[in-house]
Amino acid sequence: MNFDYTKIPQGYYDKILNGQNGLRKFWHFHKFDSVKRYIPEGHRGQDKSILDIGCFAGTFLGLLDKNFFGHQVGIDILPSQIQYAQNQYGTNFRKFLSYDQNFNEGIGLNQKFDVITLIEVIEHLDPQSIQNLMKFAVNSLSPGGRLIITTPNYFSIWPLLEYILNRISDVKYEEQHLTKFSYFSFQNNLTKILVNTPLVCEKVTTTHFLTPFIAQINYNLALKLSQMIPSAKWNNPFGSIILSCWKMA
Repeated sequence: MNFDYTKIPQGYYDKILNGQNGLRKFWHFHKFDSVKRYIPEGHRGQDKSILDIGCFAGTFLGLLDKNFFGHQVGIDILPSQIQYAQNQYGTNFRKFLSYDQNFNEGIGLNQKFDVITLIEVIEHLDPQSIQNLMKFAVNSLSPGGRLIITTPNYFSIWPLLEYILNRISDVKYEEQHLTKFSYFSFQNNLTKILVNTPLVCEKVTTTHFLTPFIAQINYNLALKLSQMIPSAKWNNPFGSIILSCWKMA
């Protein structure tokens, strides 16, 4: 990874989500809300556990109460973001830990999780690093557990959005995104990376089609529209974010 992620201000995206209504706030909330609603009901509850890999500032787990997951862990390679996450969202049932880029040191994890989430992480890695990460995820997932993965869909309006953000945003993506996926190639490409692992793809869909742009005009309307059709029943391939669920055999 060539991009210096320590340049991103502490809590950067969390502050956007908790800021003024608009496209950027809705984008992040809708992403996390879609993942939350995508998790199978049988894998939620006070007796269930979740690991959020690449948790950054802890925003996603901060949206999950104890009834949703009784044991929550977020990990990231950025100590300053982990410190922010722990201060902002750490509780007696939710903790945040640092890990190294080899996904095997310094995290103190000796347990299995019912659900693991990788929310816009894999595009920041090269294929070999993705494979290493997936091995770590498989070793951390309980039998029958679920791995939820999101990543930008390059067969959508996303490339245009990325082009614009690279020119107007404080945080740019042109140096961050190393591996690019599209909806139509995602499952095959990731299956090749996951060869010889006990993970089976259950479903691939997309989110962030029109509602983020509606949010710029009417935030509450965008929220209502985004929740009308559950992510698990949404089959539009042109949304800007790929959302997938993988089952541990």
